[in-house]
Amino acid sequence: MGRKLWIGVLALALAAVSVQAAVIDFEEFEHGDFITASGDAMISGVNPQAAGNFAVAFDSSFTTPRLCAPETDRDLGTPNQQCVGGGPGNGTDPAVGPGGAFENCTAQNMVLIINERDVSDSCTNSDGLPGADGLVDFPNDIGYSNSIPEAVVTFTFPFDIVATSIDFIDIDGNGPNPRVELYDMDDTLLGTFPILNNDPGNGKHVVDLFDTPGVRRMEVWIQGSGAIDDVVYQRRGGSGCTPGFWKNHDGSKKQGNYWPVDELTSGMDTIWEEYFAVCEYTELDPKYLTDTIRLKGGGLNKIGRHGTAALLNALHPMVYYPYSVGEVINMVCSGRMGMLVMANELSDECPAKDGDPYTPPN
Repeated sequence: MGRKLWIGVLALALAAVSVQAAVIDFEEFEHGDFITASGDAMISGVNPQAAGNFAVAFDSSFTTPRLCAPETDRDLGTPNQQCVGGGPGNGTDPAVGPGGAFENCTAQNMVLIINERDVSDSCTNSDGLPGADGLVDFPNDIGYSNSIPEAVVTFTFPFDIVATSIDFIDIDGNGPNPRVELYDMDDTLLGTFPILNNDPGNGKHVVDLFDTPGVRRMEVWIQGSGAIDDVVYQRRGGSGCTPGFWKNHDGSKKQGNYWPVDELTSGMDTIWEEYFAVCEYTELDPKYLTDTIRLKGGGLNKIGRHGTAALLNALHPMVYYPYSVGEVINMVCSGRMGMLVMANELSDECPAKDGDPYTPPN
């Protein structure tokens, strides 16, 4: 079997098993943090009563010192006080206790809320020092009424995922029509899943998304108070190699050349415009890919650096990259580099290095 054919077969085998379970649980945040990204997703929270991102982390275990105000929002506490060992959750209905329809007996720790309009940052921080600390002083889920239309949290993914489930806490009396909507990369609605709206207070329930494939965006229309946790999904396309990897493995150093030279239109002599001429970045058009991968800084340099890495990832038979070459070109041309930057950093260890370094023909 020829080397190229062998690599192709191996790539197909890797693709067949490269489905990775993942969960966004918000545990990397502090109480009061603004949440703009977690796991593989970009995240935003809309409070229709004010402009900006209102997705904020809330410590449902109540172990974070509340230095600015007394402890509030016990309805978001986990576990519930009726559970074995007790907990901070203040619901008293049996339905939220052990064995109930809305059993809340698992510590969820950090959760996501849509914060009310007060996002001030002037309180003493957790080190006891005065002044702003980048955290919301009084994290509190929106609750100006029991019905906040257009209150929505959006999760945007850089590649197709299989949506599995989402946990909700204290969804009681929200409206109208709290729901999860799933969309593909063309903004086609794939499915709508209702969020139960008869929680008796401090309850928890899981919305089953039935392993919906091809999802790029989740819109969680929470429509009022409550919290989100444990967004469970599966990755399809879970590897990518950084610009730094490609820069250091182009054959100019002892690490060897791992570039997909058999797939490049003219091997190591490929210039930027052979793939990206349609983008009309005239400053980059004369450059070789071995030069654009070394560009530093933002603007066009970032486009050149990450665009080159994305192209090499998409071309390489051992990198199970979430985007095709055509999608990479379209994203580079439109300047949508945020998703490519995330995709280029999917792997802790670049899978291209699992193959043999390229040896030029004699």
